[in-house]
Amino acid sequence: MSTTLDWITGICWSIVYLIAIVVGIRKKTYCIPAAFICLNFSWEFWVVLVRIMEQSPLSSGFISQLLWLILDVGVLWTWMRYGQGISIKKKWMLLVGAAALMAAVTVGAGWWLEAAFSINLMKSVAFLYQIDQQVYRSSPIALLKCIGTFAATLLNGMIDRNLFALTIGGMCLIADVCYINRLWKNKKTYVG
Repeated sequence: MSTTLDWITGICWSIVYLIAIVVGIRKKTYCIPAAFICLNFSWEFWVVLVRIMEQSPLSSGFISQLLWLILDVGVLWTWMRYGQGISIKKKWMLLVGAAALMAAVTVGAGWWLEAAFSINLMKSVAFLYQIDQQVYRSSPIALLKCIGTFAATLLNGMIDRNLFALTIGGMCLIADVCYINRLWKNKKTYVG
């Protein structure tokens, strides 16, 4: 069961990243809320560094995190290239600030799981906020994010009995379902 949930999370989130990159390039926009592109990239970067120190570069954990980091680079590139209203200097400052935050949380305190779920909740809320903005909205991204996060919540919250993951993951689920509902209800859905 744990392996299945881990695979569901990995596959869903990988597809979310791929859709965000392809749609971002095709529509000349970005699909993930800006601040959380930086936080997510920084988190993946620090986790890859930690895994390099702790595991073999051929381990499945390292390879999956490296893949997500590479996909995050693509998502980050679409924002850097097509994000309107923020100067390139401010974009780099935001990226460096996010990297410093993730360094403090992930490496300094060792709370990588809590950091991941916290970023995910902030991302879910930001998706709700951006629905009325001029940022690309996508039902496949919303649905796959919801499924991937739900699988991670079941794995870490229920099976591994982590109350923080269960609570924050549940809050993500509520926000994600609200976002999907608003997309479908308001007919603001654009399929990429």
